[in-house]
Amino acid sequence: RFPGGRDGLKRYLRENMRYPPAEKQAGTTGKTVVGFTVTSTGKVTSINVQRPSTNDNLDNEAKRLIREMTGWTPGTKDGRPIDVLMKETVEFNPNN
Repeated sequence: RFPGGRDGLKRYLRENMRYPPAEKQAGTTGKTVVGFTVTSTGKVTSINVQRPSTNDNLDNEAKRLIREMTGWTPGTKDGRPIDVLMKETVEFNPNN
């Protein structure tokens, strides 16, 4: 679980996105689906683009956003922390 739940995650993405300048100026939009693992210690690892947008710079920014997320509460099974595979869609719209 990310601090603040789903709303906290959306807020993090919105507040920390660094829209690539050339793409912002061109009005480039897109969605990148990023897969990652939240480890049993709450760290984010194994980041990969599962469904790329139409622009490598947007995909690289999506990976950076995911890589820099901190504070996850790890998943548990039978009362023990476990690694959990996650997926998140990062949406890019220069007008937001």
